[in-house]
Amino acid sequence: SIQDPRERPAEQRDAADESHRRFDVAGSDFLTLVKLWDYLRERQHAMSSSQFRKLCRTEFLNYLRVREWQDLFSQLRQVAGQIGVRQGSDPSGVAAGHPDRVHQALLAGLLSHLGFRDGATREANGREYRGAHGSKFMIGQGSVVGKLLPRWVIAAELVETNRLWGRMVAAVQPEWAESLGGHLAKYSYGEPNWDAQRGAAVCIERVSLYGLPIVSGRTIGYDRVNPVEARELFIRCALAEGDWTTHHDFWKHNRRFLADLKGWGDRVRRVDLVDDEAVYRFYDQRVGAEVVSTRHFDRWWKRERGVHPEVLTMRIEHFVNNPVSDEDFPTVWRHNTMNLAVTYRCEPGTALDGATVHIPIAALNQIEPDGFDWGVPGFRAELIGTVLKSLPKDNRRELVPMADVIERVVASIGAPTAWEEGTSLAAALTTTVRDATGIDIPSHAFDTEKVPAHLRITFSVDDEHGTSLAFGKDLLALRKQLAQRLRVAIAREAPIEERTGITKWDFGELAHEVTTMRGDVPVRGYPALLDDGDSVSIRVFTTPDLQAKVMRNGVRRLLLIAAPVAKRAIERDLTNGLRLAVAQYPDMTLEQLADDCLTAAADRVVTDFGSLPYTATDFDRLVAAAREQLADGAAIALAAACEMVAAATAVTERLGRLVAPTVAAGAEDVRQQLGRLVRPGFVTAAGAGRLGDLLRYVKGIDVRLNKLPENPSRDATTLRSIVTLERRYIALLRTLDHDEVTPDVIDVGWLLEELRVSLFAQQLGTARPVSIQRVTKDLTALGG
Repeated sequence: SIQDPRERPAEQRDAADESHRRFDVAGSDFLTLVKLWDYLRERQHAMSSSQFRKLCRTEFLNYLRVREWQDLFSQLRQVAGQIGVRQGSDPSGVAAGHPDRVHQALLAGLLSHLGFRDGATREANGREYRGAHGSKFMIGQGSVVGKLLPRWVIAAELVETNRLWGRMVAAVQPEWAESLGGHLAKYSYGEPNWDAQRGAAVCIERVSLYGLPIVSGRTIGYDRVNPVEARELFIRCALAEGDWTTHHDFWKHNRRFLADLKGWGDRVRRVDLVDDEAVYRFYDQRVGAEVVSTRHFDRWWKRERGVHPEVLTMRIEHFVNNPVSDEDFPTVWRHNTMNLAVTYRCEPGTALDGATVHIPIAALNQIEPDGFDWGVPGFRAELIGTVLKSLPKDNRRELVPMADVIERVVASIGAPTAWEEGTSLAAALTTTVRDATGIDIPSHAFDTEKVPAHLRITFSVDDEHGTSLAFGKDLLALRKQLAQRLRVAIAREAPIEERTGITKWDFGELAHEVTTMRGDVPVRGYPALLDDGDSVSIRVFTTPDLQAKVMRNGVRRLLLIAAPVAKRAIERDLTNGLRLAVAQYPDMTLEQLADDCLTAAADRVVTDFGSLPYTATDFDRLVAAAREQLADGAAIALAAACEMVAAATAVTERLGRLVAPTVAAGAEDVRQQLGRLVRPGFVTAAGAGRLGDLLRYVKGIDVRLNKLPENPSRDATTLRSIVTLERRYIALLRTLDHDEVTPDVIDVGWLLEELRVSLFAQQLGTARPVSIQRVTKDLTALGG
């Protein structure tokens, strides 16, 4: 109806362009027509008939076509009124004359003219649109939206020339196409998952119309697509895995129950005792078929709990046919008067696999390994069977058939309480196997170190907050590893104040033992005086043996402070020759030797006093005894020590003259022996009472040096037998802590010195009978 501007003169085209510029909006070609209609209606009401006709001619509009347009509009409005359609707005508030409503009305009949530009194509510089059924078109020239290039458009016409063009194009929303052409759209669903915030299973919905993706990633409830799988996701994710928020009482109970049940699974080493599948089956059998979300569940449970309130409450019989007892797998280990917590893990290959006994650090000094080798009762049959199967081949050959022997031994051995206190599992097996089969197998043949790790008790030493400080299978090794922290922990709990810088007994009575309770566990400490050199301090120690060693040195230091001895009184018996001999000896001065002898004399006074003093009264008595004996004892010890140093000086001079290669090995051994015997602090280390023996040992070296040049091969042969034993003794000492060096261990060291006298200087005699066989026997008894 509108004349083609290209058929008009130039001046008329310019006027028309100016007129049409009023209708050029940032919309579509359809909007231009709507704006033109509104403009004509406004002008017609404001003008007379003749003026309006002239306007149409001036604006290059065909008046008759405009009248036809208006008549058609009137007829359509009349028909719409007859069927009840009135101009107004939809429920969303969008006016019926709004451009979106116009576009939606046109889209209802032009669904196949829908176009989509994804911007990914390089063709036509990204201006190409994908159309229905795989077609492609571009917006025709002159279109208002030709420069804007909306993502979704609809074309009134698709004209094909050199390519497919869309004419009279408008921008639309893809959702309109779904609401208008849903019966023609194709729906697909995927990626179902649980949404805890919604409390329901959801999935991704995709909608396509004629091959165009009008909806690409909309999240909807999965129960609208597949209610069976939606219910499964609800049960599995919400009920079995706990991914939901609820206030129901049964849920709290079941969470606690499952945690306890997992603990049972670790105890009996059954990882399948409880798992997500078992929990899923429990709920699947009880929850209604219509429950697909938390909202449905709450509605169903409100009705169901009135009839069956316990239907969703878990019990042990729902998961375990033959539950085990706490007696087989206890959670508390009774050791003397203490109750120690026991935990279980089923993690093969890890350090904490099996049963773990938790020991508070402050009680570690009271726990002994006795009884732990029996393991927990639930593992004992397996433990015994494994120990019997790990016997040496010669012993296993006698125990046939092995399965019957194991059954009889397990049935007969009983519990550790049936045996004498402190009986090891190996000793009990020796007796039980002999009674059951008549075969004697020594206890050392039963090696519990060869059994799987989970059958042996693991010890975890925990701090006051329950955090593990160290763990392992060897309790004594843990005690050695944590010795310092153990002492600090006991001292922190002890009801006694630790002090330093003490120079006199001003603290009253010192307790032999202090005990406090930390929960159900008694904490025992052993106070003692620690020698700090120029003073003493009060410290709390972990064992009575360590207390006695430390206390002896502390009392000795406090005694020397309380009963000082003049230097002249100590050196009164020394001749100039002895003074000169000491001065010639390397790494030692007369002043050092005198202090050493005074300390040794004080040590002897303490020994002769009897028991160590723990009260001020007893210490005063000890001081009184020291004032009578200390000066004489120190003077006598210094004279003997100087005589020994003089002998050592003479031996050192002889060693300097032995340079022949044949005697080099013997001379070097003598230097090492002499260095052990005569060194700073040797008088206190050996004791004043052993100075005579030390002098005899040095003289024995001198006798050996007399024979060495004449027969070095015989000396070397004798030396080899001694060196072998001394190396075993040194290896034994390296395995022991300071507090583990007992008098028996020290005595073997002196026995080795007597053996040297016996082999190299027999004419000097020994203090007691000694031989290579006896020393070997003593070393073996000590584990060396």
